[in-house]
Order: sequence, then structure tokens, then C-alpha cells
Amino acid sequence: KVIYSVFMNLQTREYDNAVSEIEQAIAAYNGYSESQNLSNNSNSYRSASYTIRIPAENLEDFLKQAGEIGTVTYMNKSAEDVSENYYDIQSRLESAKAKLARLQELMGQAEDMADIIEIESAITDTQWEIDNYSGSLRYYDSRAQYSTVNIELNEVYEVVTEEAPMTFGDKIAQAFTQGVRGVGNFFRNVVIWLSASWIWLLLAAAVIVIAVVIIRKILRRRKD
Repeated sequence: KVIYSVFMNLQTREYDNAVSEIEQAIAAYNGYSESQNLSNNSNSYRSASYTIRIPAENLEDFLKQAGEIGTVTYMNKSAEDVSENYYDIQSRLESAKAKLARLQELMGQAEDMADIIEIESAITDTQWEIDNYSGSLRYYDSRAQYSTVNIELNEVYEVVTEEAPMTFGDKIAQAFTQGVRGVGNFFRNVVIWLSASWIWLLLAAAVIVIAVVIIRKILRRRKD
């Protein structure tokens, strides 16, 4: 009994298509979404997080397809072997069932009220153990049969990937390019801000002009 868990971080410039393709992949490999959260970030880029359950036999195929939906910036896959715990619980469950059968047999033979009450109490405790063990086995079965895949999808303007170490000249060239791009982005943001705020700037200019005219009149009167 092995439980597989995967965490994957994806970046994409085509967010809507990526969301649709993730949902299609889940259905194609007979999985289901345990939880899903879509959000718009403050920087206007969108993101989505999924907790997905995929049949263990389809896990590798699903991960391969999911890795083609966007750029994988991080992935971690872990395997937890719960065989020892599973079969230990299974053995305890069989023992509890055998104990319950003996208690029920004793209940049919008991005549003294004190014995009946004691046996009933033991039956209740044993039934609780059986339910507890059965629940643990169902949990392990579910986790082993359906692997858990956590996906973080982020919409980006430019996909960032890990590349080979750069030389000193490459770093200078990259820094220069980023500086030029930063200046361009600054002026672009200024233009966007001016386009959105022109009415307020016009009102502020009008207030300043009126204030200057009033102040000049006051100064002229004082001078006269």
C-alpha cells in the first residue's frame, strides 16, 4: 500500500486555456477535483489552485499531460509506504471481529443480569474498535487508490524558467536589458496612469490656477 502525493507549480501566458485543459485532463484520467480555488491577484494576473485525486494507475500519464499545459517551475513527488500499518490494522480488525462473535455467543448463553450488562459493554467497546479499524482501512485504501495532486497555476506576462548558469557577460547583458525594460515599463505605467487620472489632474490644475489668481488679488490689494 503506497500513497503518492504530488505538488506541481505551473506558469502560463494563456490562463483560460490552461484552466480548461486541466479540467479536461482530470476527466480524461477518471479523476476528480477535491478542491478548487480561482482568484484575481492585486497585480491583475490570475491564479488557480487545485487539489486533485487521480487513480494511482493513471498518475504518471496525468502528470505528463499536466506538464504540457504550462511551464513547470517546480514539482515534488513523494511516496509513503503504509503497508505495515495497513496490515497491522487489518489483523487487529480480524481479531476484533472474532472477539465480537465470541461475545455475542456468550450473550446468548448469559442468564445473570450482571453478566449480561458486562457483556453488552464489552460488545459496545469491540464494535467501536471494529468501526475505527474499518475507517482507517478505508482511508488508506482511498489514498492508495487515488493519488493526490496539488497544482498551483499562475498567469504571468513572461514565463520564468531555470536556465544554465550565466557568464559574467551574460549577466551584464541581462542587467542592461532588464534596465531598459524597466524604464519602458515605467513610462508605460505613467502613460496608463495619466490616461486613467486625467480628469483629476485637470481638476487639480484648475484649483491651483484659481488659488494663484486669488492669492495675486489679495497681494495686489495689500500692496495698494
